[in-house]
This record gives sequence, structure tokens and C-alpha cells, in this order.
Amino acid sequence: MHSRRGQGSFEYLLLLGGTILVATVVLVMAQGSVAGANNAFNESTNDYSSYIQGGVNDVLVNGTLIHEQPSGCMYGNPACGDGYYCGGQNACVPIVSALLSGYVFDYSGIPLSGATVRVVGGVNSSATTNAAGYYSVSAGVSQSSGQYSVVAARSPANAQSTAVVNLTVGYASMQNFTLGYNPASLSGYVRDPSSAGISGATVTCGSYSVTTASGGSYSIGNVPMSSATLACTLAASKSPAFVPNSAAVTLNAGVAVSKDLQLSYTSASLSGYVRNPSGVGVSGAGVSCGGVSATTAGDGSYSIGGVAMSSASSTCTLAGSKSPTFVSNSVSVVLNAGTTTSGQNLQLSYASAAVSGYVRNSLGVGLGGASVSCAGYSATTGSDGAYSISGIVMSAATSTCTLAASKPGYSSNAITSTLAAGTTASGQNVQLQPSVATLTGYVRDPSSVGIGGASVSCAGYSATTAGDGSYAISGIAMGSPTSTCTLLASKAPTYSSNSVTATLTAGATTSQSLQLSYARAAVFGYVRDASSAGVGGAGVSCAGYSATTASDGSYTISGIPMSSASATCAVSTSKSGYPSAASTPTVALSAGVTARQDLQLKFDCTAYGAEPYGTSCLWYERHMEGRTMYFTLPPNFATATLSHAGFDDNGNIQLNDVVVYTDNNGCCSASEYDVNVDVTARVHAGSNKIYGYNDNCCGLNAQVIAYITYG
Repeated sequence: MHSRRGQGSFEYLLLLGGTILVATVVLVMAQGSVAGANNAFNESTNDYSSYIQGGVNDVLVNGTLIHEQPSGCMYGNPACGDGYYCGGQNACVPIVSALLSGYVFDYSGIPLSGATVRVVGGVNSSATTNAAGYYSVSAGVSQSSGQYSVVAARSPANAQSTAVVNLTVGYASMQNFTLGYNPASLSGYVRDPSSAGISGATVTCGSYSVTTASGGSYSIGNVPMSSATLACTLAASKSPAFVPNSAAVTLNAGVAVSKDLQLSYTSASLSGYVRNPSGVGVSGAGVSCGGVSATTAGDGSYSIGGVAMSSASSTCTLAGSKSPTFVSNSVSVVLNAGTTTSGQNLQLSYASAAVSGYVRNSLGVGLGGASVSCAGYSATTGSDGAYSISGIVMSAATSTCTLAASKPGYSSNAITSTLAAGTTASGQNVQLQPSVATLTGYVRDPSSVGIGGASVSCAGYSATTAGDGSYAISGIAMGSPTSTCTLLASKAPTYSSNSVTATLTAGATTSQSLQLSYARAAVFGYVRDASSAGVGGAGVSCAGYSATTASDGSYTISGIPMSSASATCAVSTSKSGYPSAASTPTVALSAGVTARQDLQLKFDCTAYGAEPYGTSCLWYERHMEGRTMYFTLPPNFATATLSHAGFDDNGNIQLNDVVVYTDNNGCCSASEYDVNVDVTARVHAGSNKIYGYNDNCCGLNAQVIAYITYG
């Protein structure tokens, strides 16, 4: 293990001894043991730069490495004397440098790294402490033994310290240093929110306090430091305009720290009263200033605090209101940061009142054009009788007025209305009683006979005629001395309504008669064939009025004029292909009433070479065996059924049979019997013919009859 002998001796004795006394002891021992330790000296650097390694028999005695004894001064055989060292040629040469080492601490005994230790007047005579605070310097000196000033410093945190140390060439000395800390300083500015400097503000850091200059600058110097860094709270204040502010600051020994602070303006406050025009405080009024609001107490007083300020002095609009009773009011107030501005009073005037409602007649009908007044203010009703009077000046929270209404043709009327400031008194209705008119007369038929039970009306008033047709409508409300109305008379369903314009006079009776004509009659029904199927396209007539049946056979004849309450007419119908209607009935007609009459048409079989047979037609023909028969069908037949048939001995038609009888010349017996007949029938596509084929084996006199059912 490589070991610097002088350093090893020092460290060993330091651990055993202690402080200054130990250093002295170490110095003596080091001086007495350098040669014995055979420290290697570097001639080129004029310093101890290398050390020899002992042999296997080396021993450590009292902190000194004792080697085995090979020959030469390198091994102490012989050893060099004081002032000499063993050179590279294993010969003793003069020593011209001294070794100095030690530790640098602060006042708390904490090792200081990075401290510079310098021998004043020495050559290559400075060193820097390591993490343990240790330093070692081989100083070139100008005398073999003497006192030198040694300076230890650690900038900028620590103040330097100087010690006088006796250095002897060829010997090791030790010197420890204790360094105090340089004072710290702190400076900066205190500014307002607009970055303008605040003069006269108090700035503190720990127990140090200063006042800012005119530009807001401050400086705190010579703050003693017991360590490299020190935390303090930097605080600034200026009452009452500003809110104090602070920030954490770290002070560094020997360093000037800069830190600015900003102070916001203290909020302002104001107080006062809100009063009515009589000087009485208004309770419950809303008061606001600068976005902050309050409500007045029972005596009208208020207090608003916390009004934010952006400068030392500013103005705000102080507004007071209490809806709906009072009209809002406002004034401009000057506020000072951190100060209460008192005596800021407001007066609120009463809000105007309003009244609304309707003027109606005794029937509840609104009267347009009526004049309405209240407390010297007036309005005219609209067409529906509505009115509204606003802007009524109030000298108190509530008052009353006489609400009067009038209109020509009506008696004036008035009521008492209670008004409230800022409020509309709605539903203030006045009823006017008009002068009334009377209307009389008769309602008669075209023969001038009175019609009893007829309804008569005029201007919303009505009556019913007596048995002789007379009527009387009284109490017709008049909105003016004269007016007109539509006089309407009706009696359904017998009569058609009629109306005339009647002129009415207030307080007088007007006579007006009306004539009613008979309402027209109508008839409807169905036209059907013998199978009850509706016949479309048939003509139907009654009293000179006609109609044509629809596809289902229905018809309606309307608008038949009546000269009396009742009458009759013969209803007839016809259609090509039908010989005539089954009958021509007589229908009883009533004015204003629709009568029903159904009709029947019979098909004309003979027009198509057939014979009527009940509700059907029969086509028949005598044929010989193998003959084919053709029958023409009516064009309106949708379907037709072909049956085979024959005659019996009495000449009666027998459906679905062929009756064969002999003429005593045939091949068949003389007796009557049924013979099967093969009859084929179908409808020709696209035609109105059918055919049948007789395949009778012996039917000399056989007949095939086509039985066609229509409808």
C-alpha cells in the first residue's frame, strides 16, 4: 500500500490527540520522522511526489514505517541527515520545499469543500480542500525554516482567515482553519398592480426592516449568515392603501439576492342611507357599487365592503332600487383604497301606478270608444272594451282614485280603485247601462199567413213568433242613439231563413215584418231490376225535375220548389232495353224534407228473341240430332247460365230435362220417358252468344231450350 509518510503520521496523531496541541505534537514528530520514513523527493518538481514501497519485513512503529535494511540512503543505510533527502541516485541531496496540510471548517465544525489555502510568498503554494475539508500543499520556500502567512478563503460564501505557520524545508506542518460566513444582502422593488413603484412601503426580512424609496426600491445589506444559505420571509406592506404581500426568499452568504414584490390595492367600502321623498328610510332596498351589493336595513341604512380597487382612488356608480314601489336612482362616489367612504345617501321617488280593465254593457259585451279617467289621467277603450291608464304619479306607496267611464247612449258609471306605486291595478271593470230599443212585427208565409213558432233574432236578442206570426224583442241595448241590426227569421225545415236590416232607436219601438218562403223538397231511392239488382244509367223524374241513377241504381232529385208545406208528384223511370217500370208511384213531398221512393224495371226479353219466364228469359229451338243452337244475349249481361230443358205433354216447360214424345212414327215407344241429353254450353270469348249441342239419339221432335238467368 502506497502511503505518504508525513501525512500518515499526522493523521494517526490527529486521531489520538485532538486540536492545537495535537498539531504541535504532530509537527515535532513529523520533523523527526521524515528522513526515517524515507520519503521520496522529486527533483524535477521540487516536491515530494512519490514514495517507496517497503520490503516484506517492514514494520510500523509509532506511526513510522521502518524498513528492512538494504544498502543505500533510499533504504536508510545510511540515512540522510536534516535538510537532505535521498535522491534518485540513492544519494542524499538538499531539501528546498516544505509540506503543509490540514482541514478547513465552518463555525459549526462542518468541513468546507472548495476552500483555497495559499502560502503567502511560497512557490506553487496553494491547494483546494476536498469533500472532507482536507488540503495538502507542498510549498516551495525561500528559507530553510521560517514563519509564513497562510490564507484560507472560500468565495463568495466564507470570509478568509489568515494564520502564521512555521515551515521548515523537508518537514511537514499542519494548520487547520475555521471560516466564518460572509453577510448576505437583499434588494428589489415593491410595485403596485400597474408595475408602478410604491414609495414608503415597509419591507422586512427576518429581523431586518427598511422602507422603499420614491421609485419603490429597497435594499437590505449585511445580513449575518450562520450557514451558506438562509431562508427568510420577505414581506412588504403599506397601510391602508395596499394589501400586505410576502414571498419566501433564500439568502446566500456573500451574494446579493434580488426579489420584487407586488402589492394589490386594499378594497374600499362605503355606507349611507336610502330614503323616500319624505326622508324616511327605505328598508329592503338594493344598493350596489363596483359590482358589490347590499340590502338596506329597517332604517334604510346600508354598508358595502370589499369593493375591489385597481388604483389608490377611483369612482363607482352607487345605485339604489326597490322594485316595484320606487324608481331607481344613482350617484357617482369617490372611493379610496382601504378606506370607508360614509354618508353616501340616496333618495328614491315613488314609481308611477297604472290601472286597467274593461268597460262592458249589461250583457258583458265590451264597449269600444268609451272614455275612462282616473286621477286626471284618461284613456279610450279599444274595440273589445279594454283600457289601460299608466303613468299615474304617486306621492305615497298606495292611494285611491275615482275610476269613471262614459259613452254616448250609455249612463256614466264610476268605481273607486286602489293604486299601488309601480303596480298595475288590473281587473278594474266598469259596467255601463245603455238605453234600450224594442223591435216588433210579423213573420208570414208566401200567402201572407202568419207563421207560428218561427225564431226571430236581432243584435244577440231573440224571440219566438206567436200563433199568428207576431213577435216582440225588447231590451235591445243601444250603444248610440240609433243603430241597425240584422233581423233574422227562420223555421226549419219547412221554411227557408230570411233576413232584413232593421233600424233601431234608443227608447223607441221599431216595427219590422218578414216573409218566409217554403223550403224545397227532395226525393231519393233506388231503381232495381226484377232480380233486385241496381240498374245504373236509368232516368228518374218527379215534378219536372230529373236525375240519372248511379251504377248501384241510386238517385237523388233535389231542389223541387214547393208552393205549400206539402205536395205530391209521380216518380217515373226508364232505360233502353227495359219496356217500362213495374209501376209509376206517387210520392208525398214535404217542404224542406227528402222523401224516399224505390222503383223497378223489367227486362224486355222479346227484344232478344226470347220469351219472359219469371224473372228470366227463355230461348228455345227444335232441332234434329247433332244440331247446334245459337242464342243472342243482351249486351248488359255480365253472366248467363245455360240449362237444358224441354216441354211435357201439356206444353209446360220442364227445366233441366228433355221431354221426348212420339208422333207414332218414331223409333221410341209411345210412352213419355226422360232421355239423357248431352248439352254443352259456354260463352264465346269476345262475343255475346252462347250455343248448345243436342246429342239425342232419337229425338226426332226433341227441343233444346236455353234458360238464361240475367242479373
